[in-house]
Amino acid sequence: MQTPVVKSTSVNLTLTDKVYKPLTINLPFQSLLIDLGLSYDSSVAPDIRMCRVINAGKSGPKDGAEVSANISRESGSDTAVRIMLQDGARLEEGEMYKLTITYHAKPLSENLPDVITRSCYIAVNYQLDSENLSIAALTDARKMVVCISDIHMGQDDYYAEIKQNRKPLIDFLDKLNASPNVSEMVIAGDLIDEWIIPASKPAEGDDFENCNCFSEKVKRNNEGVFDAFNKL
Repeated sequence: MQTPVVKSTSVNLTLTDKVYKPLTINLPFQSLLIDLGLSYDSSVAPDIRMCRVINAGKSGPKDGAEVSANISRESGSDTAVRIMLQDGARLEEGEMYKLTITYHAKPLSENLPDVITRSCYIAVNYQLDSENLSIAALTDARKMVVCISDIHMGQDDYYAEIKQNRKPLIDFLDKLNASPNVSEMVIAGDLIDEWIIPASKPAEGDDFENCNCFSEKVKRNNEGVFDAFNKL
């Protein structure tokens, strides 16, 4: 999943049709600014359809209930449009949506069709804040198993992959700790970053005689994450 967009009243998105790598947004927002990638004919209003994605297992994702939204031209741009939810419409935390836009492209090439339809998958993050540490969907018996992987905690933030996501991870672990129906958390691999250490930095650290040096550095560099794990 791509890096979450910073919480904002206006979210800028580039279309992606990858259902397993959707764009991720945080709530709340007032509008979505979409770059179509091609100049479009603004004299013909684009059509929009936004619907919740239903996980249909082996048959693949299916379109669910529609979300009412309006689409308009973005001032100063001939490739961007702005999408706003209609009154009463909303996106739900933890759900994924399919956005489909049909528009008339300006004829740039004989190979381009007059009418283009493009789709985009958008995933909505749970809001992770310290004041509300419960997830609405997690209210049943304690039977849910949560799996996480690829945390990649490193001894040095210069190359560690976690450096931009350490605080969201701590918030997520705190939320799991406060959720009444989570019974177990499974770490499915790649908890630490030993495999990605640059060749110039030995895995055991500068002290070759102390084989615990690397693990101690990882612990010190990610103290808050280990504290959150210990709370669980």
